[in-house]
Amino acid sequence: MFTIPETMKAIVLDEAKNDFALSNTTLPIPEINEQQLLIKVEYAAINPVDAHLASTGCEQWHYPHIPLLDGVGTVVSCGCGHSPLLGQRVMWHGNLLKPGALAEYAVIESQAVAQIPDEIPAHIAACLPCAGLTAAFTLCTLAVQSGDKILIEQGGCAVSQLAIQIAKEYNLTVFTTADKTHHSYLKKLGADYIYDSNKKDLLEQIKLDLGHERFDHIIDSVGGDTIKRDIALLKFNGNVACLAQFPQLDSATLQAKSPSLHYISLAGAWLSNDICAQHKLGLKMSLLLEQVKNKHLCLPEVQAIAFNAQQVTEALQKQQQGDLFVKQVVAISA
Repeated sequence: MFTIPETMKAIVLDEAKNDFALSNTTLPIPEINEQQLLIKVEYAAINPVDAHLASTGCEQWHYPHIPLLDGVGTVVSCGCGHSPLLGQRVMWHGNLLKPGALAEYAVIESQAVAQIPDEIPAHIAACLPCAGLTAAFTLCTLAVQSGDKILIEQGGCAVSQLAIQIAKEYNLTVFTTADKTHHSYLKKLGADYIYDSNKKDLLEQIKLDLGHERFDHIIDSVGGDTIKRDIALLKFNGNVACLAQFPQLDSATLQAKSPSLHYISLAGAWLSNDICAQHKLGLKMSLLLEQVKNKHLCLPEVQAIAFNAQQVTEALQKQQQGDLFVKQVVAISA
């Protein structure tokens, strides 16, 4: 059905370091086993985790390494010989130990993909895997209940934009922080209280609106001192979901709040070699796609990035600066 060449264009990382730079190259088409799919990639999305990995690397990587975990494309071959997904558009969040999506062809396990409805353009779907899965699994982990109060830090980032909307589906009261230029948009997404993240008296402003109450849940994508500040606003036995690194918390704080601390990582589905967890990634992406299709979920604005090593390097460097409001998507063979 498909003519598959012997080689493909790819953008690779030759060495992981703080001042990383990607390069253009040509590589052989990857081989697949019985459980895998070969996909002709249309779009690959850039996430903060990709920028972090470009700086720190992974000890299991073989260089040059193809980066980017999120992809969208058409299934052109399957290891088992036949699959209902053959010829279909799919999206995935890949295994960080394996080559990524920044190439004309990519390989992914068949259980970890989601078929994209015809109504959703491929470049829009590419925004969803990492950010959508993180938001959805975080709120599920927190076991939220209708009427709970939740603080979502860094509301302008892709994960937080989606988390705000999903939180409103659960009928939560949503507090968030963001640059003032994004406040009106986040209000449209459903945020009830929005604070200027640049204000020095941020904590006092939030306390004023909370009154004598405290948060049931906190989602933090910043880490460090931000978590220490936010735990002061948490109920006794409240929940904190950290999407970055946990700081060292002193025993007095832990004793006073007795918080439930949750570290959220999609990578565990791959690092644990848990096929059921990988299948869950695919199922959850399918549910998120249905929400987008039915207009119950609005995805972040897309910023198109050319399939060029220099432009992708610059885009990854912007991710390192944090709080990026748009979703960067690389057009590969669209």
